[in-house]
Parts: sequence; structure tokens; C-alpha cells
Amino acid sequence: MSAGFWIGVVIATVAAMVIGAIWYGVFGNYWMGLVGKRREDLNPSPSIYLIAALAWFTTAIVMSVLIGHLVWESTPGGLVLGILLAVGIVATTMAVNYTFEGRPSRLYALNLGYHLVALVVMGGVIGVIHQLMPG
Repeated sequence: MSAGFWIGVVIATVAAMVIGAIWYGVFGNYWMGLVGKRREDLNPSPSIYLIAALAWFTTAIVMSVLIGHLVWESTPGGLVLGILLAVGIVATTMAVNYTFEGRPSRLYALNLGYHLVALVVMGGVIGVIHQLMPG
């Protein structure tokens, strides 16, 4: 794997984490209401953020591999891949879980919105890095 591959993966991972911080910073109170928590109930340990970073890092690796194999090594190609993954995999698998768990559709929409934005941005970042730094 080229240096461009790993640079794209790292930047995309950081982007997803920053988007999450902004997303739940803006929608945090709404999210807490939907999950039945109060701010004082939240005491996140560093391991939560480590798990999130590892999950997004893994996602970025998979996206980078797919962009290379599909020869979509451009910003538009990455954006399309992000949309396809969000709609075709994340939205559908989350829908199954949320339905069986009886979770509110508004919570589904809120969390899916974050994943959609994160995956599209990640795809765009990885696509442009692949284009600028072909491996």
C-alpha cells in the first residue's frame, strides 16, 4: 500500500471523528432525549473514543481498497462510494437493528445522518488523495 493510501486513510478517519464531534455537539441534547439520558449520565471513558477511531480507521481502509479496486480514484468516485455504502449497507443494517430493538425512527434518522455525512466526506477525501497521490 502506498503512502497516499495511508495518508487518505488517516485523514478520512480524523474527518469522521471531527464530524462526529460536531454532529453530536449540535444534536447532543436531541440525541440524549431520544436515548433517555441526561448530560450527568454521560461519563465517556477514553476507550469509547478509541473504539470509534478504530472503527472509522477500519472503514477508511475498506473504502480506500474499494476505491482502488473499482478505479474510482477521484473525488466524485469517492463521494459516490460513500453514498452507496451509507444507503446500501449502513442504512439497511441499522434499519433492521432499530426495528427489532423498537428504537425511535428519529434516533435512526439522526444516527444515519451522521454516518451518511461521515462516509461521503471520507469517500471524497480518500478519492482525492488517490487522485493526487496514485499508488
